[in-house]
Amino acid sequence: MFTRGLVRIEKPVFRGCEHVIVKHVMMTNPRDTRWRQALNEALVAPMLAGHNTLVPAIAWSHTNSGIALASFRPGDDSVRTCFCKLEDACEAAGLSPEETMAARVHQAGAMVPNMLKALHDLHSSGFIHRDGKADNWVVDAANPLRPLLIDFGLAQRISDGLGATNGYTPTHAPPEHLAALDAAGLLEWRFDRELKRGKTRERGVLPVGGMTELLHKALGPATDIYLLGATLWEVLFPGTMPYIGDLSRHTGERSVLDAILETPGLRFPPGPQPPESVKVRFAP
Repeated sequence: MFTRGLVRIEKPVFRGCEHVIVKHVMMTNPRDTRWRQALNEALVAPMLAGHNTLVPAIAWSHTNSGIALASFRPGDDSVRTCFCKLEDACEAAGLSPEETMAARVHQAGAMVPNMLKALHDLHSSGFIHRDGKADNWVVDAANPLRPLLIDFGLAQRISDGLGATNGYTPTHAPPEHLAALDAAGLLEWRFDRELKRGKTRERGVLPVGGMTELLHKALGPATDIYLLGATLWEVLFPGTMPYIGDLSRHTGERSVLDAILETPGLRFPPGPQPPESVKVRFAP
């Protein structure tokens, strides 16, 4: 279906496999983050089985070049794709920006209860997802208002941080996640920049338990709730993100992370707005 870096996604052509997706992850270095995330996805999959709101891997195997993970997905469209189609339909119908915003709010509002149910099932199983975004929710073909949670490469156990590995989607990263990395000295360009400005501070260090302890202490179920809010922002205000503003003003990951860490509060973009009752739900 598509290839992105070391990851290739494809659908088998065998009869009866219409809803099976196979993710191939190539290994170039055992310490590579994407490789570790693939192994983590295989590790947590059995512990997430039994919930029809979650779509973990159902099987995995080593290949000549890495690892293959198979999952059953009862739909092809992600939430992002659904909202792109909605935008196209609104434009084709000649709707005004205000009417288009109303259509976005209506569709998002109908999806949210099912998304919250998926997060409840995940947290009840003892895990957090950590990478919620519109591309990581796939819509059930039998019910287009029922998104299912996919891609558990960053999932970690709530009780002890099992599976914790460093990784995030820069535009969606929760401030507390980035603040923990910054305090541990892992965002080195920020430390170096402060030195050049004449500021002094001790370079942070990882705790004794390493990245697992750091992420276990910094992240929890509230992380996924923040990411759900970021996902809703992503589809309600295309091209902008909370704490960042207009994405086109940022040239790379460092600029995005700086904006999240240094902005004092949410900045709603100009233009049509959702009702205040919706906006208040984004408040910290």
